[in-house]
Amino acid sequence: MKFFKLFKKELRDLMTLQTLISLVAFVGIFMLLGTVMSDVGKDMNDKMGSAVVCDRDQSQLSKQAIAMLEKAGLKITQIQGEKSEDLITKAYEIDEHTCVAVIPKGFEQGVKNSKVQEIQIVSALKSFSMMSNSDKSAQNVADIIKETISSSIIQQANPNLNAEYIKNPIKTTDITVVAGKSETINSDMLLSFAMQQSIFIPIIVFLLITMASQLNVAAIANEKNDKTLETLLSAPVSRLSVLGAKMCASGVFSLLMAGVYMFGFSSYMNGMMGGMGAPEEAMNTTGISDALANLGLKLGAGQYALIGVQLFLTILIALAISMILGALAKDLKSAQSLVMPLMFLTMIPYFVTMFLDVNSLPLVGKVLIYLIPFTHTFTASSNLLFGNYTMFFIGMVYQIVVLIIVMIMAVRVFSTDKIFTMTLEFGKKKKHTV
Repeated sequence: MKFFKLFKKELRDLMTLQTLISLVAFVGIFMLLGTVMSDVGKDMNDKMGSAVVCDRDQSQLSKQAIAMLEKAGLKITQIQGEKSEDLITKAYEIDEHTCVAVIPKGFEQGVKNSKVQEIQIVSALKSFSMMSNSDKSAQNVADIIKETISSSIIQQANPNLNAEYIKNPIKTTDITVVAGKSETINSDMLLSFAMQQSIFIPIIVFLLITMASQLNVAAIANEKNDKTLETLLSAPVSRLSVLGAKMCASGVFSLLMAGVYMFGFSSYMNGMMGGMGAPEEAMNTTGISDALANLGLKLGAGQYALIGVQLFLTILIALAISMILGALAKDLKSAQSLVMPLMFLTMIPYFVTMFLDVNSLPLVGKVLIYLIPFTHTFTASSNLLFGNYTMFFIGMVYQIVVLIIVMIMAVRVFSTDKIFTMTLEFGKKKKHTV
């Protein structure tokens, strides 16, 4: 009986209104992500039902191949152009396709001469998110054409033909387009390699915000609960100095932890890349690295400096908010509940930017995501690499404005003696004494 009473008491202490609100918010986040991913999946299915083709051969065989694609249920739109960049621009205007299948000149003659023919897959890479390269309609076109021609060759039953040619009469060449530049390389391979190199930036941002906020909130709540905050703020030191010292200390410690993580992650990446073993794989890595450089997808010293400035602004915003939350906490347990909304505001852009390109979202979703100041740091490297400088600097200005607002609020909280008694509690009535 006593056990159940203790159990009810502990459960009641844990299941506070703040905790329930946090749980509801957590469910809401995943519902939002689920809706977004559902829309992305629907968009992928819609694009697989259509395709953009550039027929440079204009032969009877190429026209028959396009007719076969339409017979297979694909809605085919034909465009013309010599440059890969121009083809991508035209394709995007048609149902926002980001890839084009190109049938080369001499296609029919090459098949008649029993020579393997190449179909170019021209793809646009607009971000490093996991779903940024989801349009596979051009590859679908190449697969159907390959299967059709292979079946036709088999029906001819020519014993002089090579068995390997009969199975694979068509091969594909991948061309990736980024911000007006193109390279002959597979976009999926490029995306995978680039993600391995750049994924540590959003992870570090997430860890920095999380660690800095939790350290600050816990420190303020403990000092308030132990009555040492009252002694500290009564000392002959300006309260602004106390606020600044606490923020700087938390920031330095968080940066130190991030540095340790960066060193560990760098060692992991070097070990993984060094463990590839085969010289051919090492050459492929070098080729991908060169392609990234040629496409302008490698950060320079100036770009790293800009990301550092935005990261610093993000840490300051998180620290200022956590200072206010810590001052509103009654004790360490309530501090953990109060910091949850800040964690959610960090998790939302972290997961969204991991899977999706924010700029590709509908206007309402884009505005809601960009209203979270931390989003601009998660998208900083992508915006700089893909030439979205306007969005980058708008985000930086927005963060400065948010920082000024929360700093003013933090200074006002610490400049009043109400900080010693103020708390934020839900669901509890104040006791009145007669």
